[in-house]
Amino acid sequence: MRPIDDLKNNKALVVGSFNKTHLTYQWAMLTNNALGTTYKVITGYPSGNELNLAMERGEISGWVAAWANLAGTRPEWLREKKVTMLVAYTLERMADLPNVPLITHDGEKVRFYDDLVRDKIVLINFFLVECTDGLCPTVTANLRKVQDLLGERMGRDVFFYSVSLQPKKDTPKILKDYAANFEVKPGWKFLTGKPADIETLRRGMGFVDWDPIRDKDVGNHTAMGRYGDDKLDRWGGIALRSSPENIASTFKWLSQV
Repeated sequence: MRPIDDLKNNKALVVGSFNKTHLTYQWAMLTNNALGTTYKVITGYPSGNELNLAMERGEISGWVAAWANLAGTRPEWLREKKVTMLVAYTLERMADLPNVPLITHDGEKVRFYDDLVRDKIVLINFFLVECTDGLCPTVTANLRKVQDLLGERMGRDVFFYSVSLQPKKDTPKILKDYAANFEVKPGWKFLTGKPADIETLRRGMGFVDWDPIRDKDVGNHTAMGRYGDDKLDRWGGIALRSSPENIASTFKWLSQV
């Protein structure tokens, strides 16, 4: 982050955007109008990837992007401190995570936030044991490789949590067998619980489809994960089918201050 005064009267900053009706343009102009910055905002970029490429080419200084977008697509920028967050738009710090009761694949009763997340670095995803499209076993196998890359950090300061989307079917024993099938090491818990608590957790973590019909379909699951450092209140999202090296690298810069 930079003090807002550093951005005033700095006419060298060129901000890219999609078009004048898109938030990438409107939020940049809001900063100019409300906070007194003097960005030059240009339009015409068709996607976030094109905006990132424009930054790499030196065409623009930056763009209005979600932290999760950069963390998922350009983690090396954050890790190597190639980008600076100038302004963060938020009404308040991230709301407290759901502290619902859950059961681990070892049969341990836990509270999600108090026991699993508080003061920890975590990666969280939702999955199906009975996954018919092959997505979940692919993700699980990929994360198993990430475990190896993280080495001694797993279970010490980095923890993985995979939450069943079918808690009525996925008992602790079924989850334990599933974990054993992938030879999961310590530091990774598979979780189940009451359906209402799983639903509260899923929605609280942002795994929501804005189409209510699709949202109710557990088969409409995703290969995205949510990672965070609770101490720093720093959170983002990442594609769990990206390379194990890419996922592991996220945890190298996440706690840097």
